[in-house]
Amino acid sequence: MSDTPPEKRARTEATVDDAKPVHFNRGFLDEQFISKFHTAFTDAELAQHTNVESNGCQAEIMAQPFHTGRLHSVFSAEFLRALRRELAGLTWHERANDLYAFHQTDDLALNTNTHIRALRTYLAGDEFVAFMEQITGVQLTRGHLDLAAQRYKPTNHLLCHDDDVQRGKLTRKIAYIIYLTEDWAPGDGGALGLFAQDDCGNPTEVVARLVPEFNSLGFFLTGHSSYHTVEEVTSDDRER
Repeated sequence: MSDTPPEKRARTEATVDDAKPVHFNRGFLDEQFISKFHTAFTDAELAQHTNVESNGCQAEIMAQPFHTGRLHSVFSAEFLRALRRELAGLTWHERANDLYAFHQTDDLALNTNTHIRALRTYLAGDEFVAFMEQITGVQLTRGHLDLAAQRYKPTNHLLCHDDDVQRGKLTRKIAYIIYLTEDWAPGDGGALGLFAQDDCGNPTEVVARLVPEFNSLGFFLTGHSSYHTVEEVTSDDRER
């Protein structure tokens, strides 16, 4: 991680009506960073974990079992903490069956809370969508964004799935996570586990993990190889 506090770095502001500005770390929009990340992420021969650093920004790409990116210190920490307070005040629904157990908000598409609305507008806006297209090499459809918050309490989990979701003529192309939990340790569980596959394309075992890290954005391209899980939260007194 950079020694420069995220609050001190240059950012671009996106606003919606009177909503709180979304402070996105502008260094990620720098052409040099975009070029470096794109080159590595789209390299089909990339076989090793790769760190991408440019203009004070840090990111990583997990090459195996499928390319998974993570950007560090993406937004203003102050903004995310205010966002977290708004989310905490919403109604949370328990979702539980043989495959998963967690708590989730309603779809945030029409939520009018200041920070939630600002984040949604920025993530669906031209600047961020174009940025994601540039670093992943994938063309995205404007105006279509799935956004909800999930809370994993002790023993909560989400078993293996691929996020290859189709709605009408649209197919989810990128799955993403913005982590809001602070001071999370690997021993707390709740990591994003990535599955390897056998010769028939079936998931076998978790071979890489993304441990929750506050103010980071994790993402991967969805498809028949993007098998992953949210591992059980093993902490007795924490939730992610």
